[in-house]
Amino acid sequence: MKYKHIYLFILFFSILVTLFLFKMYKDNQVEDNQVEDNQVENLKIVDAIVPKEIRTRLQILNRLELGFKSNHIDILKETDEELVLITINGNTDTVKGPPKIEPLKIYKIFLNKNTKKIREELIFTIQNNLRSGDVLTIGDDIYISFTSLANNNHAQLNLGKLQKNNEKNYVYKDLFKTNTIAPPLNTSQAGGKLLHLKNKNSLLMIIGDYSRSDLSKKESSLLSKSIIFSLDTFEYKIFSKGHRNPQGLAYSSLLKKIIQTEHGASGGDEINILEENKHYGWPFETYGIPYHLNPANLIYGDYGGASYGTHQNFEEPLFAFIPDIGIASIMQLPLDQTEFPVWENDFIFCSLSHGLFRAKIKNSEYPRLVLYEHIDSKGCRDIVITKEGKIITNHSFFYTRNQEFLQEF
Repeated sequence: MKYKHIYLFILFFSILVTLFLFKMYKDNQVEDNQVEDNQVENLKIVDAIVPKEIRTRLQILNRLELGFKSNHIDILKETDEELVLITINGNTDTVKGPPKIEPLKIYKIFLNKNTKKIREELIFTIQNNLRSGDVLTIGDDIYISFTSLANNNHAQLNLGKLQKNNEKNYVYKDLFKTNTIAPPLNTSQAGGKLLHLKNKNSLLMIIGDYSRSDLSKKESSLLSKSIIFSLDTFEYKIFSKGHRNPQGLAYSSLLKKIIQTEHGASGGDEINILEENKHYGWPFETYGIPYHLNPANLIYGDYGGASYGTHQNFEEPLFAFIPDIGIASIMQLPLDQTEFPVWENDFIFCSLSHGLFRAKIKNSEYPRLVLYEHIDSKGCRDIVITKEGKIITNHSFFYTRNQEFLQEF
């Protein structure tokens, strides 16, 4: 009996060791599976959440949460029964510290239009990523822009393409990289928005200033410029200049013009009509005011300086928001859409902090913004619109028509 306590201690210790070794074995199995899923496919099926009614001045909408999260989104394929989306996810914050790598994950989302169930499939991962820029589908090809980390904590904007290798797997091809940008820098001002210009068989990409407006002043730098690529040769040329923090690009079939959105300084968010060889002011002038007037926003300060609160010498915006709303992506409802007939030919745009809006831009020799209306408070960075006119945001909110008109006026 005098050894009873020793035996009990040995037994207890043996059980603890066994449990520890078993946990390590299971953890290793999970890690192995994660790598395998990452290489082949990672499937998840999600049920949509019950819709919520959203009321605007002329329209009642249903807002349904589909259950996925992403930074940017585009439509790969659309049929009567199914919508196939491509999403990318991978943003890091360089505002509060040095750049940190976060893998950029590209997903394929299958949405059943009838049941509203989604199936989510991880199709590719890019490891060297600081911040996602945009995703754009052209046919079966998937174009992706993102900021990567270079030597000495420098950064650079990348443009690449995913192509199908077989039925399930994709291969990635580098297409373009900017010169590296030295710190201090801010990747949230990287830009990278993409637009397919079908009539020119070209691809437009717009680049921000990375908070280095001292560099974007230089003609030799691609910062604060949009560039247009031939899809045949992938040679490029500068299309426009003077962009601080570009967010949205859309082609309007009605206006026959490119619509562009960007963040100004503190205030001065812009909607622009983008035209070749035009300069849109930054870093020389803006309707905004300096961020660095508030010490908490010093990282957003603009090292090259600007004339604030004015816009007289360069291409003036179609509209400037003061105070700013954090404007993001913009798209025009399809001309033949049937979902929101009272919003015929209107534009839908995102706000990071204020949610979803619609805007009416008058079609004339000199287009002007006639009105804009707040739709919903759920913030968003990117949107897609189906052929019928249904709206999906990068945070998986799905907007459809409930009733055509409000009854109470």
